[in-house]
Amino acid sequence: MTDGGQRGQDSEIALPGFGLNIAGQYPRFYRRMVAVLEWQNKHVPLLFRLEMVLFRTIIVIVDAVLWILLGNLALTGVAPGKLSRGYSSYRGSSRSYNSRELVNEIAQLNRKLERYTPNIAVISYLTFAQRCVETSTALAADAYVAHGVQSLPTASILANEQGGKYYCDCIETPSFFDRALPVNWDVTNTHFLDRAFESYLRHADGILTVGWTLADQLRKLHNNVAVIPNYRYAETLAPNDWLREKCGVSEDTDLVLSLNTVTAGLDVVLAALALLPPSVHLVTVGRFAPVGYRETCEKYAAEQGVLERFHCLDPLPYKDLTATISMASAGLIVLDPSIKNVQVSLPNRIFDYMFAGVPICSPLIPDIARIIADENIGGIVTDLSPAGWAETISSVLQEKDKLRDNAVTASKKYIWESVEDDLFESLGRPASVCYVGASNLRENNRTMRMARSLVARGVEVTVCYRCRPGETPNDAAVLDDGIKFVSLAN
Repeated sequence: MTDGGQRGQDSEIALPGFGLNIAGQYPRFYRRMVAVLEWQNKHVPLLFRLEMVLFRTIIVIVDAVLWILLGNLALTGVAPGKLSRGYSSYRGSSRSYNSRELVNEIAQLNRKLERYTPNIAVISYLTFAQRCVETSTALAADAYVAHGVQSLPTASILANEQGGKYYCDCIETPSFFDRALPVNWDVTNTHFLDRAFESYLRHADGILTVGWTLADQLRKLHNNVAVIPNYRYAETLAPNDWLREKCGVSEDTDLVLSLNTVTAGLDVVLAALALLPPSVHLVTVGRFAPVGYRETCEKYAAEQGVLERFHCLDPLPYKDLTATISMASAGLIVLDPSIKNVQVSLPNRIFDYMFAGVPICSPLIPDIARIIADENIGGIVTDLSPAGWAETISSVLQEKDKLRDNAVTASKKYIWESVEDDLFESLGRPASVCYVGASNLRENNRTMRMARSLVARGVEVTVCYRCRPGETPNDAAVLDDGIKFVSLAN
């Protein structure tokens, strides 16, 4: 068989074992065969891509219709309400609703609809790694840091190609089986990725993570684990009335805030709101996932008679966050402690609340509960029923002034500047670092904080990430604030 440089010429093509010279003995057949192959090489990939785009569009439409139908079924009480499972399971006198069951139902439907592309997650992570290798010279560094376990194949192969070390910034529990929202992958893929990522973690040069409980879990895989919490930069609080004005409430109204993306559990909080005085309002600042969950919550708020006391606001710019939410009387951590990933979490929002001087109400999640108790800045919800939430919120509101002062005082201690030395040491005091991520790391506050801290120490920092669909990639490094950014096609 000829090599690529001779393809398309009338050179000898022999069939082993048959003694045939196709080009010489059957020239017309050979030329026709070459023409067919050339047509396939040119057009089939395009046709395949068009077919997949059409199929994916159908999946999205069907998925949206199913969400609407199943959401209505759940709202009217047709969906089963198995109260033994799920943080947001709650049975009222005339309805049955379980948001975690609904999420699991949709995940199962997605797995069926995705049967034609069952390995897309595996392929996407490996394809990102391959594209990074293609531009590995521009990404050369002493240390490679994978943002999440999904980027470990990329960090590992780059370190192997360029002779550096690789680390993982492990922001969640490594296992996808233990995540809050179930993935729509085939179970075989999840098993494969979990085992593969565990091996990558064991062979890494070190692991960074966000909290102490997760660090204890990761030390079963590696003895070099550094805790770099998501503290904020030191700042002077300058409160404003934006939140009250946006909600249209007076100064004697207690705004109870739920910050960041809402995925489940808010129905229980809305039921708790109905048990609290009319002067207490609930405000969400952030997105709902899935998007239809917002409509479900609004309908339930109307059922409970608290719709006029329920306000949904869009996400706020990070730099304006603390000043803008500072008028809230309490901040909620609406998470399900029965989920393993939640049990080891230490989310950004606890420090956002703290720096804004907002007292905190949270379920019993070890790292969060420890900070609340040590600094006396809120209350722990031990009973996750509506009555339990209402009781904790009420007790926090009664002491809000003292708890607010404690939070502002604590914010002077939990500052990002206090962990910058630990960050530099945990990466082996490198001269250059490359962060790699399968999502847009320019929009990730944690990654950008680390990058700026390293640049301030004279470290050369490159941030490489995969574009969202529709975004224009930029293979050549773009310098911004001393950081080089490289974006690759999705």
